[in-house]
Amino acid sequence: FDDFFYPYPKEGEEFDDDASWEEHGDGFEDREDWRRDNVNQLIAGVHEGIEATKPWVSFGISPFGIWRNDSTDPSGSSSSGLQSYDAQHADTRTWIQEGTVDYVAPQLYWERGFETADYEVLADWWAREVEGTGVDLYIGQAAYRVGEDGWTGEDALSTQLDYSGELPQVDGDVYFSIKNLREQAADAYAALADEHYGAPALPPLSDAPGGRGPLVGAVGGVTARAADEGVDVAWEAVDGARFYAVYRLPADAAAGSEEERCAAVTADNLVGLTGRTALTDTAPLEDGAGYVVTALDDYRAQGPVSEVADVRG
Repeated sequence: FDDFFYPYPKEGEEFDDDASWEEHGDGFEDREDWRRDNVNQLIAGVHEGIEATKPWVSFGISPFGIWRNDSTDPSGSSSSGLQSYDAQHADTRTWIQEGTVDYVAPQLYWERGFETADYEVLADWWAREVEGTGVDLYIGQAAYRVGEDGWTGEDALSTQLDYSGELPQVDGDVYFSIKNLREQAADAYAALADEHYGAPALPPLSDAPGGRGPLVGAVGGVTARAADEGVDVAWEAVDGARFYAVYRLPADAAAGSEEERCAAVTADNLVGLTGRTALTDTAPLEDGAGYVVTALDDYRAQGPVSEVADVRG
């Protein structure tokens, strides 16, 4: 969900919910608390409904980047901008603490060093909020600001990730918007992709299974053939598979024991992820390699490692 709950304040306008407050506000002395409770119930109800119907789906919110300023609440961030807790009645902290969201993607649309809302200060604050909760954190990045003062040059976006990318609680980034990435931010995103997204990654694992094993079996029929464009890897479809992950193993690991092969199934050796039953590895083959494939279920849990398909240069 985006960050629209109660309306953003607008000069000369007031949100009129007098009738609703009079009818449903029993039990609350403060209308602001009642509004926040309304939003909290909405978020919790949506999360509960998703878990009851498609529990592998991750539900998240992209809130305004400031929950509260520390001048208002000592546990808030060292900032001085609009407070979503007060202005929109969006109590993101409660959603995180109660686990009624699976992830948050706060809109940190300010540059590093901006006095009112410093990107570094806010990235740190959100990282502390999710730590130990099981709620994932993705940073909302301002692709639409590329070209503005302070957001010029090919490093306009990568500068932000130079900082937040080192925070262990940050699992990734969400860019607003795809239109901006394709237009004025295209060069900045190309530099960003090269510096920060050079390697493939698995999708985040859903917490919903509760510790059970994957719902998919081993991939069979794996073949690997050298071709003009690289190595063409193919395999047979697996019932219940949503994605397939392809790994390129060093020759020694590929020729080793099953334990050695499984130990080599790491992020460093991940070639790519696909929903199809074929993928081309474009990296130079050199002295040869072995390829294995795993299937991922709806929860993004990986099944067993396939047999090795060897290929020589």
